[in-house]
Amino acid sequence: MANKYQSKKQKTIITKLLLIVVLAVLCAVSLLFSSPIEKSLKIGDYKKVNSADASVVKESDLKVHYIDIGQGDATLIELPDNTTMLIDAGTPDSTLINKLITYLKDEVKIESINYLILTHSDDDHSGGMAEVLKEFCVQNVYRPFQVACKATKVGTKNYPLYAIDEEDLSSYCTYDTDYNETDENGWRTARGYNVAFQNFVKGIYKEKWVDDSDASVTVFYNGLKIESTNAQKPFTFEFFEPHKIKDVYNNDLMLVGKNNKTLGYEVKKYNGKNNSSPIMLLEYKEKSFVFTGDAEKEVEADFVDNYKNDATTIARFSDVDFYKAGHHGSSTSSTEAFLKILNPTYTVCSCGENNSYHHPSEAFLKRWEAQVATQGTARVQSEPFITFKNKTIIAGVDSDGKLAYAVGIETGIFTLRWWYIASGVFIIGSVIIITIKVHKNSAVKTAKSAVRSTQTAKRVYKNFRSGK
Repeated sequence: MANKYQSKKQKTIITKLLLIVVLAVLCAVSLLFSSPIEKSLKIGDYKKVNSADASVVKESDLKVHYIDIGQGDATLIELPDNTTMLIDAGTPDSTLINKLITYLKDEVKIESINYLILTHSDDDHSGGMAEVLKEFCVQNVYRPFQVACKATKVGTKNYPLYAIDEEDLSSYCTYDTDYNETDENGWRTARGYNVAFQNFVKGIYKEKWVDDSDASVTVFYNGLKIESTNAQKPFTFEFFEPHKIKDVYNNDLMLVGKNNKTLGYEVKKYNGKNNSSPIMLLEYKEKSFVFTGDAEKEVEADFVDNYKNDATTIARFSDVDFYKAGHHGSSTSSTEAFLKILNPTYTVCSCGENNSYHHPSEAFLKRWEAQVATQGTARVQSEPFITFKNKTIIAGVDSDGKLAYAVGIETGIFTLRWWYIASGVFIIGSVIIITIKVHKNSAVKTAKSAVRSTQTAKRVYKNFRSGK
């Protein structure tokens, strides 16, 4: 009897192991098809995506992430030579900063930033820069020609904004005039006096790269280029504004910092902080992307005037594939003359929902509509991509020069992968298999025990009746 019970027990264990092995094989095989499964279920890299071709975006050599960061700006570029670039870092809001850092670290999984660009000092662009410098090693920093200043005020009288101690460009401040918001006298450059910009400047001059070398710091200017480190995958990223200014001998004026840590040239100074922003062009495989920060009509007008007779440059900017609308789609940017040159196929506006600035503005939308209407049957957008509607937008260019995009990417959230599900199915399935067997065996034993107990009770009762 014992041998028979032992045999049944062994068969049960063998059956259980076989079922678990089969389940493991099925789960393992499913992992070979994880990409199409994730695409069909809209999880992983395909979660909540409405895409021209999300698979091409995933496999692209070049990826441009227009990150949903509320009423702010942050654009990550994964370049074809495996370097990374971040343009601006959103607002000082801690929730949005964490969202940005989570997206960079957990979603895109970058570990360092080769090129960090701050277009201008405003909070909605510089807000997360200090945290970016804290979380990532940065190799090269490109900064605006603005001095980080601290304000002093006695009673109702305003005094000049003095450069913070860490500011390498402090020699471009002058202190011989009273300060007010509109007074530009005596200043060779624009000022930035918000805390986020001060913290950015403090951080860049003590930033270290992965080899413990100091990060380079450059004031951007027209003609400044960033080019591929891989000759097999050439790209070009170039600054076209602001323009360098000349001395009386028509020579470029080199920057002279107090510690000589800042590279570059003096550039034209505009009224207002927004116009410290550059105009930038990224080109790869005959595809083009334009970024302008918050540059307004004055900078755009200078661009048009400076290059109107330069057929090569105008051709490079013509019919751009992706245009990041200047100043979040403000009425002060994306002028008719500028849009006419760009004639963008796709336009992106980085805006927060129900923002107090009413971005994108009606004036911008009317100008944009008038321009893209000229594209006729080639037109592909009925309205621009807007981050509060479309979430994060990713544009990609593959090795064959094919352009694709994905919209609706949720940033800063947990990404569900198929292998998580497959692992869960295996674990839960194995537990169920084991549990069912244990429960079944326990039930049989309990039933047999109950039968034996009943038989014993009957014998005892029978013996009692018979007087035994």
